[in-house]
Amino acid sequence: MPVSPNFDLGPCSVVWDPTGANCELNPTFGAVKFHWEEKDADIFEDEQGLTPVDSVTTGAVCELTIPMTRNTLHKLQYVFQRAVYAADHIYVSNPVGESKFANSKLMLVKPIVNGVVSVLTKEWLYILRASPKVSLDQVYDNSTQRIVNVVFKGYPDTVTGQIGLMWRFGL
Repeated sequence: MPVSPNFDLGPCSVVWDPTGANCELNPTFGAVKFHWEEKDADIFEDEQGLTPVDSVTTGAVCELTIPMTRNTLHKLQYVFQRAVYAADHIYVSNPVGESKFANSKLMLVKPIVNGVVSVLTKEWLYILRASPKVSLDQVYDNSTQRIVNVVFKGYPDTVTGQIGLMWRFGL
């Protein structure tokens, strides 16, 4: 049986849109969290009361949460959906009504061991179509390190040779 590329513990490097913007979203502070959850709906019959007799899969949720720290304005322009970056500032406008899927790109999560980012594609987590959503809640005091939490939501692929797939480990 092959060994899982999902190491026991350790930090990672996160890259969004490696063939385009190639935006590395490091450094991070806190846990980078991959979440996959299958959803279902219960099926009932009157004769069984409120006890389900079956369940039907209704879809799945795929998310990667990244606690970005020590950010640059250049990096932040990629995670805010309606951001414009100029030499020394970033403008963010209201993104009402815009498709999240239209802005989705490949996301790579690469293990870091002894300070070295893995170059072995078999060790990487791939989210095939991911789009960012920022949850910004900044604390200004003398003891709390500021982070920008970005949740990348995964969608089924519709454009590559992996139609319908959402994520995979390894190449």
